[in-house]
Amino acid sequence: MQRPYRRGTLAGAALCILFVSAAVIYLVGFSGAGSWVAEHVVAPVFAALGTGDGTLEQERSEPSGQRVTATASRLLELPALSCHALQMGVYSTEDNAKNQSSALQALGAAGYIIEEEGRYRVLAAAYTSASDLQQVRDRLQTEGLDSAAYLFTSQTSKLIVTGTEAQVASLENVLSGLIEMQEELCAYVIEFDRDQHSVAEGRARVATLCNTAERYLTQVASASSDQAVLASLVKCCRSIHSQLTKAEAMSDEDRAAFTAYLKYTCLLLADAYCGFCSEVSALSPA
Repeated sequence: MQRPYRRGTLAGAALCILFVSAAVIYLVGFSGAGSWVAEHVVAPVFAALGTGDGTLEQERSEPSGQRVTATASRLLELPALSCHALQMGVYSTEDNAKNQSSALQALGAAGYIIEEEGRYRVLAAAYTSASDLQQVRDRLQTEGLDSAAYLFTSQTSKLIVTGTEAQVASLENVLSGLIEMQEELCAYVIEFDRDQHSVAEGRARVATLCNTAERYLTQVASASSDQAVLASLVKCCRSIHSQLTKAEAMSDEDRAAFTAYLKYTCLLLADAYCGFCSEVSALSPA
């Protein structure tokens, strides 16, 4: 089942101006109107602007002799994410969902809860393919346990991005990097359980992911927080970084708690990214 994200929180916002590293990036939900914007909106040009890492963008000369920073305009398609989740229950009350969540976490499962129109779904783990998920469901079925498949999938969304070359490349890197991080974490959760890694080994792996998440957060968090799309991306990166930081600090003594937290974080990452894509999609003019 595919999660239907709520939309409309950004309705009517056809253009967001995002301030990053003292320059301006325009993000526009791509549609028929988006093509018009790409042709008619010209990015402001700034003289000798930094890229955020202490370097300067390549400059060029105007006929007036003024030195200005080169800019780029590019159509970016948000990388697609598909995360196949194992659903163990659906409840009409949050308390019942929390009870099953706690029981699953005690066994080393995620116990991740999502709410949709007054119903609470409890997810146990994430898989990179439908076939891997089905194998687990078949095994559970032989043990008399019912389950269901739940699909996190990002909405098809495109952005027209105008800014310095470094800024456009940085944004593109963060977006693709979040997908790679989710896939890496999903694969490692399976490896952690299959090969019986110690918590110390798991924390070392998480530390690398945490450093990457911190770098992504740094790249976007300096932007103006009142810009809705960028605020959504900052929130996405911050929640992922926070989860990984907590996992890195967990005790070596409780292996079940650690693997449950890894599975929970994997599902949270997929949920957060899909939510961001939904916000971007809502930008497109009707």
